[in-house]
Amino acid sequence: MSEHEHALPTGPFGYGVCEGCGTAVQLRVLSRGHDCDPDRYAERQAERLHWRRSGFDTAFAAWLATPAGRFAQFDARRIDGTPPAARPDEA
Repeated sequence: MSEHEHALPTGPFGYGVCEGCGTAVQLRVLSRGHDCDPDRYAERQAERLHWRRSGFDTAFAAWLATPAGRFAQFDARRIDGTPPAARPDEA
């Protein structure tokens, strides 16, 4: 069993849920080393990490409003060669 496959609390009829991909699998298969479907594993991990992503856009927008964020935008545009954005007080 790999590091991403752990049996969660068992359900009826000898099945458990693979923590890695969220599939109901017989416990004997889990104990021998269930192989997760790569697509299901990726989807399950994205769902599990959703709480980490929530709030990112708000925090990033707040950071862009700081002097460091404005400088990062200016520097990125300078490196990219795009014209600088208008300042908020000059709009």
